[in-house]
Amino acid sequence: MKSPVTRQKYQKRLEKFFDYLEIDGKTIEEKSIAFVNYTKEYDVRWTFNVILKFMQSLLERFNRKEITGSTIRNYLKSIKVILLKKTA
Repeated sequence: MKSPVTRQKYQKRLEKFFDYLEIDGKTIEEKSIAFVNYTKEYDVRWTFNVILKFMQSLLERFNRKEITGSTIRNYLKSIKVILLKKTA
């Protein structure tokens, strides 16, 4: 990511995702590493399930008109970036 603004937005979304999962860590980097380690330890089904639960919570917020559909898509993009970057 070249743009610092984009990087900050991705980090804020990831921070909310990690807070939802109650992942330990002081920094976003520590939380990212912990999440990727959980993914490697528990397997892909665990990762799929926690992402799906998070997306369902966002969908509920969408249905209450608290967020837009593009917000959900942006959260998913942020999560994909961390998974692709850290597991590659």
